Amino acid sequence: MNLIHRHRTPTPAARPIAMLHALLSAIVDILLSAAWSAVVRFFGLENAVEIATAVFGLVCIAVGSVVLLFGH
Repeated sequence: MNLIHRHRTPTPAARPIAMLHALLSAIVDILLSAAWSAVVRFFGLENAVEIATAVFGLVCIAVGSVVLLFGH
């Protein structure tokens, strides 16, 4: 048995889930890109960077709170 070149192929049931995951990832990517473009257009680049910094800070606080509550 060759363990170096051995790989596991996905089961037929896992393929639709992977395709759905790829589709949802593409949709989220498009929505985030559109949202970032709208923020830059409405507020200007300097203000958009400050908004992104604030959102990043809030996400860090939220992730830290979830880890604190549910463990790691």
